[in-house]
Amino acid sequence: MNKKQGNNPETEGQKPEKSVIDIVVDDKETGAVAEEINIKLEEPEKPEPPKVDIPKPAPVDPVDPVDKYRKEIVALNDKYTRLYAEYENYKKRAIKERDELLKYRAEPIATEILQIMDNLESALSHVTPNTDETLTKGVEMTTRELKKILDKFGLSEIDAKGKPFDPNFHHAMSMVERADLDNNTVIDIFRKGYTFKDRLIRAVTVSVSKKPAIVENNSADTNNTIQEGDLSS
Repeated sequence: MNKKQGNNPETEGQKPEKSVIDIVVDDKETGAVAEEINIKLEEPEKPEPPKVDIPKPAPVDPVDPVDKYRKEIVALNDKYTRLYAEYENYKKRAIKERDELLKYRAEPIATEILQIMDNLESALSHVTPNTDETLTKGVEMTTRELKKILDKFGLSEIDAKGKPFDPNFHHAMSMVERADLDNNTVIDIFRKGYTFKDRLIRAVTVSVSKKPAIVENNSADTNNTIQEGDLSS
């Protein structure tokens, strides 16, 4: 059995809408055409795509661009104001620290020189009539000139003797009973104190007065006697 594909002259050169296969059956003995079968091949149906429910976007209110830019400007202005205030505070703090550094730059040197001052004054306090007068005068001149130099750079001695006790500048080492002085009066100075510019660098070591206990009791008895006399009268 031979298979031949028939051509339609009317549709030659054109693509048919559906595929057609012509099958011709020949009789071997007679050579006559026994049967012609036309088989139409239909195209398979395409599956429909699945339906997907796409959610609808929520309605959005229209934004006014002018109002949007106005809010951004307000936010940026607030940020700028805060940054500017922080910068101004930093600048003031930096200027203050710089001024203090320049003002007290000689303080470490002055503190070290105080040890020399203490040694010179201690040497003068131990001068006796047998001490060489020339040596004594030399130490006195050296001490005096050194004080002038330190005073020139802002080092000042604290005047404490006979003054009321001040815990900000005085350091009490002992208390002495003195009937002729008020309580907490500086009597003696054991070690001098100094200030550099307006800053305390060493407190004065002192002794402080207090009233004797007997005097206080006598004063109390005197007051009681006066009060009893007033009542009897």
